[in-house]
Amino acid sequence: MDEDNRIEETKRRRRLVTDMSSEEAREYFLKEESYSTIGLPPYFRFSPLLMAVEEVLGGVLYGREELDKAKKQDRVNYKIMVGKD
Repeated sequence: MDEDNRIEETKRRRRLVTDMSSEEAREYFLKEESYSTIGLPPYFRFSPLLMAVEEVLGGVLYGREELDKAKKQDRVNYKIMVGKD
């Protein structure tokens, strides 16, 4: 599947995370392809970080209360700026 078709397929299948169960959201966020729709160099991989996150999380699913606490922490959310040349 070429890049344009993959992007279109992703848009068609897109769901809001808030509409997912905690299990579905966890599965989604632990997939490398969930983090970028642009073509990245082959050496740019999220999988080592995601495997470490999965190991730390273990089988624990967090509820709304834990998520609300996390949102109030410093350094939780980051903005990534992308420039087009």
